[in-house]
Amino acid sequence: MVIVKCFRFLPRHFLLHGFHELPRFHLKARSLFLVTPPCNSSSDDHRKKPMKDVLLQNLDVSADIYCHLVDDCARLRLLEEGKKIHKHILWHQAHLNNPKLLEKLSLMYLSCNEIYLARFIFDEIPKPSIFLCNAMIRAYAWKGPFDQAIDLYYRLIGSGIVPNKYTYPSVLKACSTLQALEEGTDIHNHARSMGLECDVFISTSLIDMYTKCGRLQDARQVFIQITNRDVVSWNAMVAGCSLHGLYVDAVGFLHEMQSQGIAPNSSTVVGILPVVGETKALKQGKSIHCFCLRRFFDEDNILVSTALLDMYAKCESLGYARIIFNKISPKNEVTWSAMIGGYVQCEMMLEALVLFGHLMLNSNMASTSLACVLRACASLADLKKGWKH
Repeated sequence: MVIVKCFRFLPRHFLLHGFHELPRFHLKARSLFLVTPPCNSSSDDHRKKPMKDVLLQNLDVSADIYCHLVDDCARLRLLEEGKKIHKHILWHQAHLNNPKLLEKLSLMYLSCNEIYLARFIFDEIPKPSIFLCNAMIRAYAWKGPFDQAIDLYYRLIGSGIVPNKYTYPSVLKACSTLQALEEGTDIHNHARSMGLECDVFISTSLIDMYTKCGRLQDARQVFIQITNRDVVSWNAMVAGCSLHGLYVDAVGFLHEMQSQGIAPNSSTVVGILPVVGETKALKQGKSIHCFCLRRFFDEDNILVSTALLDMYAKCESLGYARIIFNKISPKNEVTWSAMIGGYVQCEMMLEALVLFGHLMLNSNMASTSLACVLRACASLADLKKGWKH
């Protein structure tokens, strides 16, 4: 150990060469080498070499060193190296009676988007920590299967593990996605019984869940009880009203948040523009567009630009829509579909077909764009073009 500490200023390859020259070098010194970061390394590549050193020489290292290696695999998202370390752990039975190491492995697989493998290890842990439970629920809530997030939550409380304020936003997101009102209401009651209902993140998740489930009155009630409302909670109400076509309510919340000193952000704009377009409130839409220009929300923000494009197209103001469309780079399928759909809505079928031709040359064909083009072909009674596309 003293040798390693004394030569920490030397290049790492020098230390590694020293290990190979001293076959009986104490394993504790090698362990120190594995967890000592190099002082003159400019990248994360130095982490991979100790992993290979352990694997190639079949070293039997301590559980703490395994934890460090697995943490590195998680941080760098090195799935293949992580699987090899996992195999090495199983071979040396280092995982037996070591829930900490199993948790590290499960978290590593989660960071590499291998939810199935993470869950397989998770189920082997007798009493997983709330941190790991939250990470697993969050992974399901964002990437699916969404019902697994809810099932895991109920398993968690059934086994005596107490949820915390980080548990509820994730499981409520799953309820929101599935429009699982019964489960969402039940989980709301759990959060209330634990005194967590007033947490702004949980309250915002409740608003989102209730609005997605069509319970706007319940969403309003939760919103009223929030003492320190931030822009996220206001956005949730604006987006909820917009989702259900309540233009007056959405604009009302927008004005009220500004009167209380909360500045709208790009998410506010994306949330309110759909209902502006649906109600063809072009004047209000132009006001929001001017607000975006003053705040530079439309620059390098494809979500805002596409929402503005869609709003103008639905308001049949295709000149403005096309100007925004031309500025968007790179364009995604939603952008192309919104512009083509705008032309079809205004019965400008030739323009829709021409733009679809550009789409075919520059991007993969979107199913929504194809539906619009087929409608244009039908309107033009151009069977040859309809068959071709």
